[in-house]
Amino acid sequence: MIEYYDKEELELQISNYLSGNSTDEEKETLLAFLASNEAAARTFREMSAVWALSSVPSFAEIENSNLVRIKERMTAPASSKPVRKLIPVWLKVAAAVILLIGCNYFWYTYTENLTEVYTNADSPYEIKVPAGSRTNIVLPDGTEVSLNAGSVLRYHRGFGIRERNVTLDGEGYFKVAKNAEVPFFVKTNDVQVQVVGTVFNVRAYDDDNYVMVSLLEGRVNLATLSGSVMKLFPSEQAFYDKNTGRMEKMKSNASSAWLDGGLTFEDAPFADIAHRLERKFQVKISLESERLKAERFSGCFNSNQSINDILGEINVEKQYTWKVSGDTIFITDKKKEVK
Repeated sequence: MIEYYDKEELELQISNYLSGNSTDEEKETLLAFLASNEAAARTFREMSAVWALSSVPSFAEIENSNLVRIKERMTAPASSKPVRKLIPVWLKVAAAVILLIGCNYFWYTYTENLTEVYTNADSPYEIKVPAGSRTNIVLPDGTEVSLNAGSVLRYHRGFGIRERNVTLDGEGYFKVAKNAEVPFFVKTNDVQVQVVGTVFNVRAYDDDNYVMVSLLEGRVNLATLSGSVMKLFPSEQAFYDKNTGRMEKMKSNASSAWLDGGLTFEDAPFADIAHRLERKFQVKISLESERLKAERFSGCFNSNQSINDILGEINVEKQYTWKVSGDTIFITDKKKEVK
């Protein structure tokens, strides 16, 4: 294992990792070193938190005003503590964090001030994924997250320093960085997922009637607002029904086909499938058939298949027909339902 004897070299390697400029070999070497050196891991967490000031696109438009407020708070006299000398030039370039972490003097002198202001900020970071899109992000602790269409992920500015809590509305595939001292939590409106280091998928759209958690590696603990708890192990899946409040466990070949733009359904009602098709293809689906809403389907579709391809395979028995009007697809029975 390579040791980083030079603090400046360690900071440079961390900054390259955070900016996506590290090679695979450099990433593996750095992460192995951080896992074996708590002091270096602490530096990584602090630098990651500061890096987030400039790394999340959805905050780019308001970051300048945030920096003004940070400057005002950091330069305001305190009644009980002496005022530290601040460098105006540093504040002007705070959004370009690479300049900060490349200079030991600035970093070690002002980390304490910045971390305190940063972690106490009220507004969380928010990553929104438009319909028809997917995105991949790396959280400040090194956790990798893939977000599906129509998803929203939020986390506070202190993430990775004293806590690792995120909230999710949508679907996310998580590869959680291991840190036994700071557990990782994914919170939805109905279910909370607690992990230490694992790979799992959470589907928890606010407008769906269920929450589904699929575990690929490691172990997770689930808890609902009603107090129900459940442990998941690899190849297990939890299904929480929002209407009944019941949570069930089942065996599952957890699929992440959506990461490549595909879709997988396992005994899913068409009403649920319709929601997923709407998010993926940026359309609206109007179901004119009560019978179709309740029918259940299983299947796996790749990224090259269009919505017409998918509907055609689902309609293998030729019971339904559909037409497009504007951005809405109307699906009806071929034969009128008997009243």
